Amino acid sequence: MPVSKKALLEKLLEDRRILEELEDKVSLAKAEKDKSQAQLFDAMDDANEKSVKIITAFGIRNVARTEHLYVSVKKDQQEEMLKWIDEECGRPDMIKQSVHSSTLSSFVGQRIKAAKPVPAFIKMYFKPGLKISKSK
Repeated sequence: MPVSKKALLEKLLEDRRILEELEDKVSLAKAEKDKSQAQLFDAMDDANEKSVKIITAFGIRNVARTEHLYVSVKKDQQEEMLKWIDEECGRPDMIKQSVHSSTLSSFVGQRIKAAKPVPAFIKMYFKPGLKISKSK
């Protein structure tokens, strides 16, 4: 027996309502996680620790401060970036139709570690993070 359009619409509306509730919960959970992470950063900074082993209700965890490099290039400077990667850096293998942001971030990170210059049109920032792993 076919399902009525009314029933299908009601199911769709209920699914949307549930999804909206879940998205709200996810947003709140992300905010709480960020707050907890910031508090742990502060506690580690106060103790002048880059890494620490902590016994928790979830078992023993190793916690280490990390930084993740994020880079971006404005659309109107894409061609300049592609030219820089190809001609000045000698890495045409990185270029497909464009350069993926994670590939560019990794490449720029390697250049920074090697103390090589990065053009001003490449915007970057480091986002602090925590690496949490089970202790062996």
